[in-house]
Amino acid sequence: RFDWPLHPDRLLGKIVRLTDDGGIPPGNPHTGPDSARCNLDGVPPAGSPVGTKCQEVFSQGLRNPFRFAFDSNAPTTRFYVNDVGQSTWEDISEGPVAGADYGWPVREGPCDFETEECMANTEGYEEPVHWYGHGPFGAAVTGGAFVPERHSR
Repeated sequence: RFDWPLHPDRLLGKIVRLTDDGGIPPGNPHTGPDSARCNLDGVPPAGSPVGTKCQEVFSQGLRNPFRFAFDSNAPTTRFYVNDVGQSTWEDISEGPVAGADYGWPVREGPCDFETEECMANTEGYEEPVHWYGHGPFGAAVTGGAFVPERHSR
């Protein structure tokens, strides 16, 4: 469905975070009694109460997070996600932000998806750090990398 990225009870349109052994790390936003593992089918197990959230979800509201790039030069974990747009905008957002909502399908890039009014409906959404229009020279944001800095010895 078009609006699944808005709902924390689906793994579609999300950044999920797990430990090396497949567990749920401390700091994931949905770990209380109203949550469950969704690793089998991408949704809470059958019989879960309505409103049960997926424990794997770290942040939500992405349309098609096609590529991630980790900044090896950053002093802490820092990555960027390239989110392929639908109609008008491609965007790049910085992470990790626990519980962040990147806005899809309410927003595409920096704009309201329905009205295409830019910088509308920004409250409560994580802003992209860069965006560009499809236009005649724009295409899907499918690449991105960081080059490690050279350190002298």
